[in-house]
Amino acid sequence: MGEDVLSVFEHAIKVLYYKDDLVDS
Repeated sequence: MGEDVLSVFEHAIKVLYYKDDLVDS
């Protein structure tokens, strides 16, 4: 269960980073 939460959190961070990149471009 703990790993699942970390996985989701990591994915959310990646998505946010991607969104930031797209907005920056």
